[in-house]
Amino acid sequence: MRIVVWERQAELCGQYLAKGRRVGIEGYLRTRTWEDDGKRRRDVDVVARSVEFLTPAREGDADVVPFEAAVA
Repeated sequence: MRIVVWERQAELCGQYLAKGRRVGIEGYLRTRTWEDDGKRRRDVDVVARSVEFLTPAREGDADVVPFEAAVA
């Protein structure tokens, strides 16, 4: 399963997310199907409408800002 994020939210996620950081995601499920070498495949993605950063910035992380400040 993948999380799909678009536009400004995608930029912020790319900039501020790192392994171990927690996020809350609100969105919808999208199912995709395709054939690969004659075998039918299926995948489900979560398409994010909103992303909330739940892990607070640690002291000393100068490059990490709270989500509300980054959006404003």
